[in-house]
Amino acid sequence: MRLIRGNTKIGRGGSRPTCWTTEIGRASQLIATLGRRKDLDVICPYCGYDKDCALFTDEHVLPRALGGNVQPTNPFRCRVCKDCNSACGRWIDGRFAKSWPIHNWKTDAARRTYDPNAEVAFPPSYIGTRSDWNQADGTICEFWLGPTGDHIYHFHEPYTDADVFAGRPPHIPATKVDPGTVFVAFVGTNPVWPPIVYRGARETFDEVTPIHLVNAAPHRDSVPYPALTTSRQQAQYNWIKSRPEGVMVPAQLAMDVDWGERFLIKFGIGLGATLLGGNFVTSQHSGVLRKALWERKPESRAQLGIRGSAFLARDEMQMPMFAIPQCHTIVVMPVQGRLMALLNLYGRHEGMIQISDDQQLWECLIPEEGRTWTIAPAFRRFVGPVSIIDFMNNGEPETSPLRKQIDAILDSGVPLPPYHLTDPTEPKSA
Repeated sequence: MRLIRGNTKIGRGGSRPTCWTTEIGRASQLIATLGRRKDLDVICPYCGYDKDCALFTDEHVLPRALGGNVQPTNPFRCRVCKDCNSACGRWIDGRFAKSWPIHNWKTDAARRTYDPNAEVAFPPSYIGTRSDWNQADGTICEFWLGPTGDHIYHFHEPYTDADVFAGRPPHIPATKVDPGTVFVAFVGTNPVWPPIVYRGARETFDEVTPIHLVNAAPHRDSVPYPALTTSRQQAQYNWIKSRPEGVMVPAQLAMDVDWGERFLIKFGIGLGATLLGGNFVTSQHSGVLRKALWERKPESRAQLGIRGSAFLARDEMQMPMFAIPQCHTIVVMPVQGRLMALLNLYGRHEGMIQISDDQQLWECLIPEEGRTWTIAPAFRRFVGPVSIIDFMNNGEPETSPLRKQIDAILDSGVPLPPYHLTDPTEPKSA
């Protein structure tokens, strides 16, 4: 699908609808809480079918894998049927969260939450498939980097869609793939780090995948690293040990050109249902979005003419003022007769989707100044809603009250321990 990029600009033209003054209390309450409407307990926003209330469950508009399970209250949820919730988890949210750009930015954000009193597990960053592995045994070698630059190798038989995801594709059960073998070469000499690296690797790969050491860990712990038991594992180990040090790693990486489009459409539907209620769910444009959500062929989605822009990298953003490093920003704004939603993820990727073109659906619920929410996903905290005007703070968003609140959240984490120690014999946590 090619999301049609509009050339509209944010403006303050026009006047507030006449009902705004009389319903400002109701609108403020709805916007402040993103209230979950009871009339969604019959019609599922994602499939559009009438179903029994017992078949419905909470769905995270922003997935938990991306920090959408914010606390102490979670306003970013809507009621959907269990079938759609499950399908979205496997085919929409899961695929998006395991795309290599999102996985790696999520990994970077997670490292702001170090807790020396907890069993921390930082997932490794995905680099790609090693092109210098000869694949003589029918396997490929996926290469990852741990938090201290640790080299992590995962040998396994090729997946379907292997080049698109960081690790096993989420729509393929673990029982249907080769679990392979993982090797870890520690780099950091601080004894605090190897357990963190190991736990991150253990959570990243399937439980049945053995994890072997390439070099001795600079610590004394009880991790049961297994011995090599097959000739294939020995050959893979020997190949790793033969790699020259201090040279650029030859890795190949590929991804779908439409890697975030269906997720962005799902986000637009969920946010529209949460903000606007049942009238949006039964609207004509909602039906178009649903059709695009479940259309797997990009060329067929392109024919539906959905307005917006697919996820753009930082240097291509149309609205970089909403980019806050390691945070998500949600912006809802009326633009020339359309209600648009912008989603900036980790301050790195920006996408936009049209929620509705029927002004009657939002004129008493969304003010013309728009609304923004900012989420610190690693801390599961959010700030908002605030108007776009307040967010911009007279052209200085970096000094706005909202930004100060977010910075306070981000700065609440404990600094990471050093990667290396002059004398690695004594473990130190900071």
